[in-house]
Amino acid sequence: MPRMLQGYDCSRTTILQFALIGLQAIGASDLLSEEKNTKITEWIKSLCIPSTPQKQGETEQGKTDSQCAAGYRGGSYAGFSFNPDTPQASLGRHDFATLASIYSSLVSLQILHPHTPLRDMAPLDSIASSLHCFQNDDGSFRSTPYPSDGDTRMCYMACAIAHLCGDQWSGLNRKMLVQYLLSLQQYDGGFSGSFGGESHSGYTFCALAALNLINEENWKQQMDMKSLMKFLLNRQIKGLNGRPNKLEDVCYSWWAGASIALLEGTSFIQSELLFTFIASSEDVFTGGIKKAPEQRVSDPLHSALGLMGMCVFKDEFISRIKERVILQERYRTEKDIQEEKEDWVNQLKKQHIINDDQDEDRKKIEVKPLTRLGQLHPELLGIQTEKEDEHKQDKDKQRQEIKVYYPPYGDWIDEDMGIEICLAFIDEFKEYETEK
Repeated sequence: MPRMLQGYDCSRTTILQFALIGLQAIGASDLLSEEKNTKITEWIKSLCIPSTPQKQGETEQGKTDSQCAAGYRGGSYAGFSFNPDTPQASLGRHDFATLASIYSSLVSLQILHPHTPLRDMAPLDSIASSLHCFQNDDGSFRSTPYPSDGDTRMCYMACAIAHLCGDQWSGLNRKMLVQYLLSLQQYDGGFSGSFGGESHSGYTFCALAALNLINEENWKQQMDMKSLMKFLLNRQIKGLNGRPNKLEDVCYSWWAGASIALLEGTSFIQSELLFTFIASSEDVFTGGIKKAPEQRVSDPLHSALGLMGMCVFKDEFISRIKERVILQERYRTEKDIQEEKEDWVNQLKKQHIINDDQDEDRKKIEVKPLTRLGQLHPELLGIQTEKEDEHKQDKDKQRQEIKVYYPPYGDWIDEDMGIEICLAFIDEFKEYETEK
């Protein structure tokens, strides 16, 4: 783990989860080799605490409820290696499962083995019946089995875990949890992390997602839906932010975006602006997506949530772009088309993608709706780059810049990893070309 992230050693399962979610969002989960997939799976299993929990209020002699809670540690700091014949129980007060590590481990196993029942890889029954160890008297959930304040994030994770365990809800008090979550809606419509706190997009998602998973009757009628939607829609500047008077952040593309999707309001978000913000936040040196364009480095959390946010608004984005392309095509003349061809070839020359000897390749360029969006990738224009193989081998030493244009905002954005991110919808546009 990089030195700057060593403080997160106890949260390795969470980092793994975001890395896998990011791969899944771009359809690249199969890039993991079978050997690496197996090693990751065995590492997750080595973190399991498979102790059989007691019934609520009962304890074994010399053993507390918290030590009985089945689940997963957050990292391999205990030094155990996976051995299915001798599973390691908790070592004591400072070695226990947490809701975050249980949630991350189960999600990661599900992504790694989508065709294998989760029950075959994890002690789901023990985990589900252990959830009461994490619930407070007011219905909220805490991160550890030891007494602490409740947190909306933990409430969501507890509900997600119960769902992943096969909708086993016997280990928690759903009625109290629903009442606790509903009490967190604030005067402006959003939800807070605790009673009387400030509304926040992240907490709002956790509350809405938890309530959706519990699916109690008439829970939506007990909320102020109008002010909630207003709070969420007001989060857009260009990207989305977490709360009023704060800057945009890529991660809220998911937290706020998914909340809006749960309320079926994605058509009210300007997806073109959002996608431009996410693309401008890509890290052109190491790959991945940063918190915001002005930040220095990317990380798995913002990379994954940025991509997931784009997935939420994918259909709306494609619909709007198609409408714009149809309108633009309707008023274009032959002169306009010829000028665009010349302009694109000049741009390719400036970026050293083609040279003067390839000038005849201008005849190969066809102005289609796809190229109207400004994609200057040579393969899409039917132009072969002479140094393509050399460029792939020497990518780290000599980076070939490719730029993407986002009309009508006029922003030119350096693309490397972003070429896959911004045009992940290329097949959709190709289908439109065929129809046209």
